[in-house]
Amino acid sequence: MSSLLALKDSRVWPRLLAALLLCGLTVRPALAAVGDAVIPGLPETPTWVVQRTLSPVKIDGRLDDDAWKLAPCIGPWRWLDTAEDAGRATTGQMAWDDEYLYFAFSAEDPDIWATMTLRDEPVFVEEDFEIFLDPDGDEYHYYEWQINPLGTLYDVVWRWPDHTPGPGNRGNHAFDLEPMLSGYQVQGTVWERADVDTGWTAEVALSWAGLSRLPGRFRSPPRAGDTWRIGFSRVESPRPPLWQADWTWPVHGEYNMHIGRRDARVQFSDAPLGGPAPDFRSVPQLEALGLRLEPEAVGGGIEPGRPVSLFLQIGNDGAPVKQLSARLACIDSLVTVLDSVAVIGSVPTGGERWAEDGFSVRLSRAAAPGRALVFQVALQDDDGRWTGDAVFAFAAGRAWRTASQIREGVQHLLVTKEGLWGISRSNLWRWDQAGQVRGFYQPDDGLPRHARQLLEDGRGRIWAAGERGIACFEGERWRDLTGQQGLPLREFDRLAVGPQGEVWIAARSGLFRFADAAAPVWTVAEGYAPGRVRDLLVDRDGAAWVVGDSLLHLAAPDGRRLLGARHGLPSNRLTAVAEDAGGRIWVAGLPTGPTYRDGGVACRDRGSWRVWRRGDGLVQNAVTALAVDRDGRVWAGHPDGSLSLYDGEAWGRWPVGSGEGVGPACGPWAGDPGTFLHDDRGRVWLVGSDGLAEYDGRTWQTWTWRNGLFGGPATAIAQGPDGRVWVGDVRSLSWFGE
Repeated sequence: MSSLLALKDSRVWPRLLAALLLCGLTVRPALAAVGDAVIPGLPETPTWVVQRTLSPVKIDGRLDDDAWKLAPCIGPWRWLDTAEDAGRATTGQMAWDDEYLYFAFSAEDPDIWATMTLRDEPVFVEEDFEIFLDPDGDEYHYYEWQINPLGTLYDVVWRWPDHTPGPGNRGNHAFDLEPMLSGYQVQGTVWERADVDTGWTAEVALSWAGLSRLPGRFRSPPRAGDTWRIGFSRVESPRPPLWQADWTWPVHGEYNMHIGRRDARVQFSDAPLGGPAPDFRSVPQLEALGLRLEPEAVGGGIEPGRPVSLFLQIGNDGAPVKQLSARLACIDSLVTVLDSVAVIGSVPTGGERWAEDGFSVRLSRAAAPGRALVFQVALQDDDGRWTGDAVFAFAAGRAWRTASQIREGVQHLLVTKEGLWGISRSNLWRWDQAGQVRGFYQPDDGLPRHARQLLEDGRGRIWAAGERGIACFEGERWRDLTGQQGLPLREFDRLAVGPQGEVWIAARSGLFRFADAAAPVWTVAEGYAPGRVRDLLVDRDGAAWVVGDSLLHLAAPDGRRLLGARHGLPSNRLTAVAEDAGGRIWVAGLPTGPTYRDGGVACRDRGSWRVWRRGDGLVQNAVTALAVDRDGRVWAGHPDGSLSLYDGEAWGRWPVGSGEGVGPACGPWAGDPGTFLHDDRGRVWLVGSDGLAEYDGRTWQTWTWRNGLFGGPATAIAQGPDGRVWVGDVRSLSWFGE
């Protein structure tokens, strides 16, 4: 008896906005497709037809060849994440012949700037043109090419999709596509930032012989009608303090070019340039909608050591397919694919179908319970065209349940009595208590670009702050406060709620208090100069403690002052501040000076400071994170992942690699808002750089993609109104199933 464990159909999203992310709402999603969360308001994936050039193209960067006089310009180019208009004109063009796939780019640029001259240097951190090319569209083994205004080239083959659960080192940087021809021209100066330039152009010819070396299932050279995934990017680096721009075609809806599903579908045509422009011809547009197991293990998932058949469900939004075959592969060494070919059968336009045949796979007995398993699917239609997709499964015994798959990840979580709010890389999501999507917001809605912290004030208003703005959610709309009421335009580092429910805003240029309006508390002209704000605390007496790059800034009702080592603090390199249930203030710091004997943790009680260091029970003097739990215990995190715990009398220790107790294996605890949780069952949760650590009072458990977290490294954690523990990771929102 088969059972459907999960279902995903991205085609229903435009019609069912209220039911977004259906695949994540099952309480037991042991298997699902990896497809991206559809972003409301994001333009549909564009199509393009590339035509043949009948005349040779001289690759010198001048763009004066007949091909570029005839090839249409591709666009529009817009901001990668928000679809805002690009600030300057950018064009791209394509053509092909029997030997090469040609690209041409042109950029208006009054300040051309680049410094890198060595092959495969990271030219993308300055200014460049970029091509992302995935012949079979499965996001596995896709090719990235870049050139900067000095003609420096960078290319790499990425082995699997960005943020796919699994090991790192996903790029083959040793790959150089050959033969390849490239050229560039600059109308201005590259090194001089004080003058006014005009712009620059670039060309590249990628040989079919070189492209045929890319792994995957595709034809090189292609046949007329073959469709590849291709995307363009232009990185622009204006003079500081302006923000680096990434203008692209197409728009991705987040600040991430590595999402092949959102690149354009580019079709090759035999029609020559200069003749009538051909229309994009409908071809099968295939997608893996779901996966089921036979037999299903008790509790869901794949039981290690026992063969199981995986059956695919395929949907088609393009031309009908008379006969479809599929191949399955897995990058996980613990999975053996015993029977890798299956027949799907015909799939009509707008229809979906389960495969008649299943794939036989076996999971090693060494697999941890709940381990995430990612399968690569290659689909071949009756015309010999290949397309790709991916599906995921889990080993039996999974403790986490995926509520929403969000390709750009969940960077910060906020819990309110109605549900949850989550920041992704460029957008903001709103869920109810069950994890169903109830709202979605972008910068066009007033949300600040690249928001990174959420907060609820005493009036129930939601606040979002980031590097480039601050906004408040009132009623059902966002109110953009950036640059208003004396607030600065950028560099909002931390938010906190005061004892009267007011919001405190710590920026690099000032400290502000907001009740009905923004009021400056401390400005640069008055000696406020924290640099980057590392932490912000507003204590029960209404005093604001701002931890900067060095000294502690204290804005108290009785005055403002700077505090450091000579006032009794651990050092002049402070990192974190916290308040315990008794109103005592705790401050952490790093060692300084030639002996590195300072640093540690200090506590202020009745006006005086007491400092603890290694000789007083800490694992080490370097402390990067602080938190106080429900029981009043103080947790101190160290850079190497060690932990120290103060129970009111003495410090307990969990050193890394010393054998002194069993500590977490999650890497350094971040210490940012939303990375520490003491839940109502007494469990302590820490979000580290490599995983999520859970402490039940006796033992530690570390959670990663290897044992049940779908998206890999955790980024945020919170407890919902119903007691569920929610975690955001780099690809999803999940809850702890019990």
